[in-house]
Amino acid sequence: MRLFTPGPVPSPQRVLDACASGVLFHHGEEFSSVLDETWTNLQTIFSTDNPVVMLPGSGMSGMEACVASTVASSDRVVVFHHGRFGMRLVRINQIHGSDVIEHAVTWGDSWTPDHVRECLLSDREGGEISAVWFVHSETSTGVALDMASISLVVRELLPTALLLLDGVTSVGVQEVLPDTWGIDAVSVGVQKGLMSPPGLACVSLSERMQDSLRRGRDRRTYTLDLASYLDATRERKMVWTPPVTLVNGLREATRMMLEEGLQNVWNRQRETSSFMREALLARGFSSYGDGSSAGVVVVSHPQSEQIRSILRDRYGFVVAGGQDHMHGKIIRIGTCGPYTMADMHDLLDAIDGTIAEVH
Repeated sequence: MRLFTPGPVPSPQRVLDACASGVLFHHGEEFSSVLDETWTNLQTIFSTDNPVVMLPGSGMSGMEACVASTVASSDRVVVFHHGRFGMRLVRINQIHGSDVIEHAVTWGDSWTPDHVRECLLSDREGGEISAVWFVHSETSTGVALDMASISLVVRELLPTALLLLDGVTSVGVQEVLPDTWGIDAVSVGVQKGLMSPPGLACVSLSERMQDSLRRGRDRRTYTLDLASYLDATRERKMVWTPPVTLVNGLREATRMMLEEGLQNVWNRQRETSSFMREALLARGFSSYGDGSSAGVVVVSHPQSEQIRSILRDRYGFVVAGGQDHMHGKIIRIGTCGPYTMADMHDLLDAIDGTIAEVH
C-alpha cells in the first residue's frame, strides 16, 4: 500500500534506516550529540532563534503541554477554529479549566484579519485575555490562514496575550515565521512536513512563552510540563525516557530538508499541491474550501467513498476521507513531506482508472 494521506506520510528510507540503527542510552554522550544537532536543525526549519523542545506524543500533546504549562484555571482564552483540529483546542482548554471564548467559521472557510479584529475587539471588553489559539493549516479542510496578517492584528489588540499556533500541517510545508510574526508557541507532530514516523511533538518557545513558563502559574501537568522540557534542553537531554529511535530518525529527516534547502522544500510542496488540485478539478472533482494549504489537497465528489475503496483495493493507494459531518463527501490527499511530482502522477494514473470504473 502507498500512503497519500495528510499524515502520516511515508518516511524516506534514510529516515527509516536511522530509526533502525539501534537504541542509544538516553543519558549518554552519543545521544546528547544527536539531540544537539536535531534541536539546531529544528530551529532552522521553524525559522526561529528561540528553543524548539521535543516531547513524546503527537502534535496535540505539544498543544496540551502549552495549555497546561502556561494558562491558569479560569483564565480567558480565545480559540479561533475553522475545522476539526481547532475544535480540539477548545476542548483541551476547557478540560484544563480555561474560560474559553470560541469563534468558528464554516468548514472550508477561512479567517480574515478583519474578522479576527472584530472578534477580539468584542472579546477584550470582557476582561484580560491570556492566550489566543489558531490552527495555521487545517488538515480537515485544506484551508491555511494568512497568519502573517492575522498575527499583526492580535499583537496590536492584545500585546501581552500568548499567541499560540497549531502548525502540524504547515511547519516544514509552507512559510512559518514565529519570530517575525510574534507567535509564542508553534506545536507540530513529526509525521507530516518533518517526514518522520509518528510519536514526537516539537514546540517552539518565544521569549514571552519562556517567561510565562518561568512564572510557574498553576501548572496542571507533570509529564507535559514545558518548563521541565526547556530546562532539560539546556542540559542537553530530554525529560523522562525519550523515544531515542524516533529522535534519531528525526535528525536524519531534518538533515534531508536542510540539504534540499528550506525554501526549496516550501516551493516543491506548494507546486505539488497546486498541480494535484488542478489535476483533480480537470477530472471532474469539485473544489472544497479555499484550497490554500500546501500540505493537503481537499476535493469533493458524490462517490468519494467508492473512489477511495477502489483506489485502496485495486490500485494500492490510500487517501483519506472526510471527518465528522464531511464523511463521505470529500477526499483528502497528502502532498507534504517527501512527495514529489512523480508520486502525484502515479496517483493520478490510479485515479483515472478508478474514475473509469465508477462511471
